[in-house]
Amino acid sequence: MSFVRPVKRARGGNRGAADRARAAPLPQHHANPAGWHPALRNKPDRVLDALAQSGGMLGFSLYPHHLKGGSDCTLAAFCEMVARTAERMGTDRLGIGSDLCQDQPDSVVDWMRAGRWTKRRDYGEGNADNPGFPPMRVRSVMTEGAKGEGPFAGEVGPDDTLESVIAVSGGDTGLSYRVMREGRQVGVLDMQDLVRALVPTSAADDGMRARAV
Repeated sequence: MSFVRPVKRARGGNRGAADRARAAPLPQHHANPAGWHPALRNKPDRVLDALAQSGGMLGFSLYPHHLKGGSDCTLAAFCEMVARTAERMGTDRLGIGSDLCQDQPDSVVDWMRAGRWTKRRDYGEGNADNPGFPPMRVRSVMTEGAKGEGPFAGEVGPDDTLESVIAVSGGDTGLSYRVMREGRQVGVLDMQDLVRALVPTSAADDGMRARAV
């Protein structure tokens, strides 16, 4: 078993990263291959090759800004990327390097970025207009291709945000909607599926049981 020496620069940028990786077995974590998705923290092939040659490692990231397709990245797409990277670097050079806080509000993202000795706000992969995680869309939780029997409370689009649907529904978890694109039904959105996507499973189930009672 090989051991990787942790260093403070493990989460650094790509400038000089390949040279550092060749000089010592560094961990580059919270990052994915830049060839798969060109995010600021993701690493180019030259860095991946240097890590593999020196005995370093890459820790994959589940952070939406580092994923191809953002919050809509599929498990299959992520696993395919991992498999391709394993072919390039070797399975003993890979790990999961994510401390992602799932189902947390944007205030958590802001808090994580505030721990720096600077007066200038660091938005990471975001910006001043969009400092948090990308919004979740209807297409990420709808039942694709379903027609359903109804009754339906109305129609929504696959690119509508879940927050906008909640506002329209008034928070009624018993409703369902036709998902329409260019006048054609492409799926069904059940509000209970939306709740499961936004709320931890146990809390969502407790809320549905309470509504049934």
